[in-house]
Amino acid sequence: MQISLFKQKLKRRGQKSLETKKLWQFAPTDIILGFIKTEKTDNQLKTVSKVKTPVIKNGAKVKEKYTVTFKSGRTLEKERVKTEVKEVEKIKLTFKVLKWANKVDVKNAVESLYGVQVEKVNITKAPYKFRQRRGLVRKSYVKAIVTLKQGEKMPDLAKVA
Repeated sequence: MQISLFKQKLKRRGQKSLETKKLWQFAPTDIILGFIKTEKTDNQLKTVSKVKTPVIKNGAKVKEKYTVTFKSGRTLEKERVKTEVKEVEKIKLTFKVLKWANKVDVKNAVESLYGVQVEKVNITKAPYKFRQRRGLVRKSYVKAIVTLKQGEKMPDLAKVA
C-alpha cells in the first residue's frame, strides 16, 4: 500500500518538473538583459593570450635531446618536443543575464542575436552590496563573460536594447 502511494508521488513530481520546464522557454532577447559597458575601450576588450604549439617539420614533431646531471654524478638523457609560443587575440564581452540562465542558454542567445561564434562562457554572480545606515548600494545580478572564437569581429551591440 505504501509503495504504491510513493510511486504515485514520484509520478506527480515528474509531471510537475516537465510542466515547469515548458514554462521557462524564453526568447534569446529575454535571456540577455544588456551589454555591460566597462571603462575599457574596444581595443582593450581584446585580450592577448599565449598558446604553445609543437614545431612540426615534414609531418612529424621536432624533438630535442637534453641531458640532466645530478649531484651524485648520474646523468639522464631525455627527449622533449620543441614548442613555439604564439600570441592569440581573443575578444571578451560581458552581458547582464537573467539569474536562472546557464552557460548553454547564454551561448545560444549570443550566437542567435549577434551571428557570432562563441568559444566559451563564464558566469559570475555580482553580490548584493549595502552600507550600514545608508541602505542599498547595488542589487545582486548575474553577469556572463563571453569569449569569441579566434578571427571573429566585434558585433554591433546596439541590436539588443
